[in-house]
Amino acid sequence: MGPAGAGRTDRQRGRMRTLLDRVKQSIHDRGAIDDRDIERLRDAVHGGIGRDEVESLLDLHAAVPAIRSDAAWQPIVVEALAAYLRGAAESPAPPGDAREDHLVARFGAAAELDEADLGLLVDLCCRAECDAPRLLEYLLAALRHAVVRDGAVLAARVAQIRRIVEALRGPAGGPVDRRVADFLFELNDATSGGENHPSWTELFVESIRDHVLDDAGSPGEVDGSEAAWLVERIEADRRYDPAEKALLAQIKHFIRHNEVWGGIRSDDLQAETSGVIASLYSRACDGGKGGDMYYFSVSASDLLTRIAVADVSGHGRAVTDVSQWIYASLAERMNGADGNQVLADLNRLASERGYRALTTAAVVTFYRADSSLAFAYAGHPPMLVRRRSDESWGTLPLEDRSGPANLPLGVDPEIPYDQRQIRLAGGDRLFLYTDGVIEARNGDRELFGVSRLLSVLDARADAPARTLKDAVLDALVDYTGNNLGHDDVTFLVVEVR
Repeated sequence: MGPAGAGRTDRQRGRMRTLLDRVKQSIHDRGAIDDRDIERLRDAVHGGIGRDEVESLLDLHAAVPAIRSDAAWQPIVVEALAAYLRGAAESPAPPGDAREDHLVARFGAAAELDEADLGLLVDLCCRAECDAPRLLEYLLAALRHAVVRDGAVLAARVAQIRRIVEALRGPAGGPVDRRVADFLFELNDATSGGENHPSWTELFVESIRDHVLDDAGSPGEVDGSEAAWLVERIEADRRYDPAEKALLAQIKHFIRHNEVWGGIRSDDLQAETSGVIASLYSRACDGGKGGDMYYFSVSASDLLTRIAVADVSGHGRAVTDVSQWIYASLAERMNGADGNQVLADLNRLASERGYRALTTAAVVTFYRADSSLAFAYAGHPPMLVRRRSDESWGTLPLEDRSGPANLPLGVDPEIPYDQRQIRLAGGDRLFLYTDGVIEARNGDRELFGVSRLLSVLDARADAPARTLKDAVLDALVDYTGNNLGHDDVTFLVVEVR
């Protein structure tokens, strides 16, 4: 590409138009495009094109349907139009908004754009150097019409919309602006009750959550004006659909820095920090507050995410005490990486206060700066792991050592607790659980077991975290005949962001 505003002489532009006309005639004659045409087109548009050349190029684009879906054609058109929007070929170049208006007029009514033109404009608007607000507004209107035509937000459309959202956020992952947030709500309202692809809910929730929580004005919280906007948008169509429910749950359970969240209540939800996404299911065997507990905490620097899971034998005051101890220990050690010290802390408290009930626990710490994961167990089932490059899930045990160690809490006040550390990457997953999962029994009193759990996870290896969690729950319900009253059941899928 030549420098913006460099301009061309009339003679150069005349030669370029002649070359475009020859390519146009060649393609017309064959009804297709070949490698020689591609090379000549690249030569013609190199350095940018002006209004007349845009007219010629788009005439060709409209007149020969066979080339519109050609993989080599679209990148050339996008490159040429991007240069045109920058005014690279004309000196002085017309104003940017005039060039945008020209393109909008050429493509026609937003409601009538076909898939080839939609894809071309998505590519154009997602180019890093393409600053074209009027063209973007036109594209959003065209996508809105396309979604209404489809009657749902389909997988391919979600992919297009995600590209636009990510392009507007920039390489640094800036906030989602209000224009895009309103657009997403409009699409959601237009398709409420439709068979939207599951990835739509994920994109909608993630984008609106970041719009209200990652803004510069009130980072980490929903301020008064944002709350009013959310209420207005959610109530706009007088329906409260699943995507909006998921959004509010996300905002409620997005754990920010210097915060501890969790407890002993039964729940089925998504919880997120800046480092991980977790989909959790927890149910007491009696339907109330059981002996399983879960906690999430994030350090003041927003670099450390810590997750603690514990299984207390029994109910009542013993469970409440341990729950309070875990909360206090996590809060006290918010900024430290030693999860085994959290367990030593809890074990000391249990011993000092004469607490002898069997309690197992696992503490997992993810350090976002280098994607390292540290974990420690107190008699707890080892968690499972599947790296993105792995074919199957496996266990994450501690290293073997001589002598007793890592026993349940309250057994021995002097027992040591080990910690192991590994490195993870984006998309890697963990599965934490209490023994109520593997000890679920069928009608013949046979245990569900670790092997069956691994089979369920392997069968849906690439599913979203929420889908994977639901698959495990469905398997447990099927296996037990919908009878999970044997014990408290808690498990969660954790994915590195």
